[in-house]
Amino acid sequence: LRFRALHALRDFSRERFDILHCHYASIGWAFLPYRDVFRVPFVTSFHGDHYKSFGKSASTHLRVLFQRGDAFIANGRFIAGELQRLGCPQEKISIIPAVVSDESVEFHPRNGGTLGRDGHINILCVARLRVSKGLHVAMEAVARLRAAGHRATLTIIGDGIERHVIESDAVRL
Repeated sequence: LRFRALHALRDFSRERFDILHCHYASIGWAFLPYRDVFRVPFVTSFHGDHYKSFGKSASTHLRVLFQRGDAFIANGRFIAGELQRLGCPQEKISIIPAVVSDESVEFHPRNGGTLGRDGHINILCVARLRVSKGLHVAMEAVARLRAAGHRATLTIIGDGIERHVIESDAVRL
């Protein structure tokens, strides 16, 4: 993983970043050496139990990550508790839910009533094509925007075992 991280960063050696944010424990561990290269805060997000991918060496890898990382994002109280149980200091953990309720959210166009160039709302989503990624929620939101008279497009890039389900939802909506 660290060699892949080095390869991924070779084109960014002259870039300046404000933060280095990694999704998943294994990615955080792989990119951890670059925290000192870029000299920026280092944040790792935990979305589930993917930290188990380290297998028997999980406690060693996570201990280093928790010591050297600046902040850790948990997608809920359960994962925050798991991080603490695994040795992450509580003061380094922030909970940012991955799910947003739409009950009190209303769409408010920017720029005097429009979004994007020429008033078109254009959204790009890159993800594995899994129902659990919530792509149907994004598609439903765009369908509602269009029904309300807004010009909107959702482009999804990805592949996965549930591609046929996502494609059929796209056709239906």
